[in-house]
Amino acid sequence: EHFDDREKTLASYCDADARFATRERYLRERGKWIYEKLVKESKWKADQYKKTVAKLLEIGQKVYEAGFQLLYHNHDFEFFCEIDGKVAYDLLYTTGDPKFLNPEMDTCWVSYAGYDPVEYLKKYANRIPVVHVKDYKLEGKLKSAPYALIGISTDNSMKDEGGWFEYRPLGKGLVDIPAVIKAAKESDVAIVFVGTDENTATEEADRLEILLKMAFD
Repeated sequence: EHFDDREKTLASYCDADARFATRERYLRERGKWIYEKLVKESKWKADQYKKTVAKLLEIGQKVYEAGFQLLYHNHDFEFFCEIDGKVAYDLLYTTGDPKFLNPEMDTCWVSYAGYDPVEYLKKYANRIPVVHVKDYKLEGKLKSAPYALIGISTDNSMKDEGGWFEYRPLGKGLVDIPAVIKAAKESDVAIVFVGTDENTATEEADRLEILLKMAFD
């Protein structure tokens, strides 16, 4: 619905006086579609991925012309391979006009993919208006992906023969949250969302207050 009926979607953002064009339902639908088509079916065929990037840029131009900015929320699978010598994630932001598509970076999934979210914040400084600050713990390597949010699995906290994964309160996992917060400020990030997922909002708010002091004291 959001992908095909763009005029209706853009009108809803106008009604909401929104700044950025990104929705949880849209993210679930498109995230699952990208995962199924690019990762499972086409095995990261370069031409299919480029077509997807071109489609996102096409939509991003319409979004920009309507007065908004299209953001893409990552998981880890965008980091799985290289296309034309670039990590697939980077191809999203080096192909077209930066006005039409920018990152909505999730720190958990960048780290889970084996990359440093702080370095990516620096790499795309002034291009990441929104960051999802989220923490996790991983032991071993899962043989399947913990993607309950986009409907790939049914449980965000997963365990299989390869290892186990679970979300953790901020600062109690593998992500260097104070460094992320500091880098976000230095990179001119406009909005920082705290990803609660399986933790309570109160718990995360208390942790965030402590981590903010650690980042800037």
